[in-house]
Amino acid sequence: MLIEKEEQKKIDDTLVSESKRSMPFQTERNHSCKILYMFLKKMMEGLVLFIIIIKNHDGFGGNLFFYVLFLILLSMLLFSVLDWRRQVFYFYKEAIYFKSGLLNVKIREIPFQRVTTVDLTEGILDKIFGTVKVKVDTGSLSKNESELSLLLDKRRALEVRSLILNRPDHIKTDSKTFGKGYNVSFTQLMLYACTSNAVTKGIGIIFVAYTFLDDYIFNIFDIKLLDYEITAKYLWEKVIWVVAGVILISTLLSIMKSLIQYYNFRIDVEGDKLNICYGLLNQKHYSFSRDKIKGVHGRQNALMQLFHLKTLEIESIGYGDEKGESAILFPICNAKLEEEIMDELLPEFVYKGKIQVLPKRALLRFIWKKVLFLGILVAILMHYVSFGIAGVILLPFACWLGYMQFRNAAVGMDQELLTMSYNGMYKVKTVVKRTAVQSFEKSHSYFQKRAGLASFKVNIFSNQKYQSLKVKNLESHVVDNYLKKAR
Repeated sequence: MLIEKEEQKKIDDTLVSESKRSMPFQTERNHSCKILYMFLKKMMEGLVLFIIIIKNHDGFGGNLFFYVLFLILLSMLLFSVLDWRRQVFYFYKEAIYFKSGLLNVKIREIPFQRVTTVDLTEGILDKIFGTVKVKVDTGSLSKNESELSLLLDKRRALEVRSLILNRPDHIKTDSKTFGKGYNVSFTQLMLYACTSNAVTKGIGIIFVAYTFLDDYIFNIFDIKLLDYEITAKYLWEKVIWVVAGVILISTLLSIMKSLIQYYNFRIDVEGDKLNICYGLLNQKHYSFSRDKIKGVHGRQNALMQLFHLKTLEIESIGYGDEKGESAILFPICNAKLEEEIMDELLPEFVYKGKIQVLPKRALLRFIWKKVLFLGILVAILMHYVSFGIAGVILLPFACWLGYMQFRNAAVGMDQELLTMSYNGMYKVKTVVKRTAVQSFEKSHSYFQKRAGLASFKVNIFSNQKYQSLKVKNLESHVVDNYLKKAR
């Protein structure tokens, strides 16, 4: 595990006692390995330029090619060193200050009480050099003002995390461990990989990889990966083999990605802090106060709904806001495990109030729109192709999709929590604190009003600034009651 509990406890005890005294004003810099990281990043950003220069090196003549390449690399290295030198941070009066910039100098102040998440990440290079990336997030929506990223040695990273999260205003006198921790087994990860849109994710990986290679490698170096001269006799045979190969490779890639990404996944609660750690090549450790969590989402695609499985995510500013990252609470669980996790770790998000489902007369409203759309699509296809009428075979699917949207829709509200369930093939069930809701809305069309139905929509404060949750075709008087409760 990235963080040893015994080591962390010693650091916490020492720093909490020291926090009662005034902190010295002392500037620090990122670990010197940050120079290498910035230099490698700039090289990757200029990869296309390097490929073009190498491909056309004959045009430079003599040793000019090597001089140009050397000057480019030297300028990148020099800029990385200067950038590293100009980045300093220090702690002062319950806040962390960060200064950066060569020509445009910026000083950023982050008070400890505004911090929502402290993320520790240890990649392959970090393991070699003994460093850890520290990312500090606050509830601000502007990433330029709310995020701070540092590269420190492991012990200093632990100290910085403790200084920020274990200040006196973060420590509760009645703090205790609320529940045990939960690990994700190898079998659960395999199940998650096979049920979480494995084929489509893998196909996406293959497509992105091939597009990059075709644009920047195959085209430049005149490499032909595929032979497009296929005779009609073997066309269908090759199509079948290609489709089968893509499905197999994409599934394997998705399984590998899931196993690497969520390897050794563990979640536990220590006092008022929630800890989540996972990762094989890129180890991550998130720590944030439980009172910063705004809500919990249970997500199920069609396959997960069939086997009664779901992925749990949380709504907390700063967690899950990186590219390709989700705010995972637990990758995959059944109803029994979900209930146990929520009761043990986040009991404040266990909704026990009344759930309002849709009236039966609302079912046709979900179905007829899809049938109408399918009819228009089939008519267009029939106009252009002779076999367009074959599109009617999608009629059962359209009806099934409408039924799933009807069956999955539900709303509930009590004094503390709001729960909403929505979507068809990709069902989402959300439980949020009512204090996180920015606004409530009621809307209806002319035909909905005649049927005594209305749509209920809420906007919540989230990583995506404002996230909208909407359930259609509730009883109109039910929506009115929710609006009264919200006042």
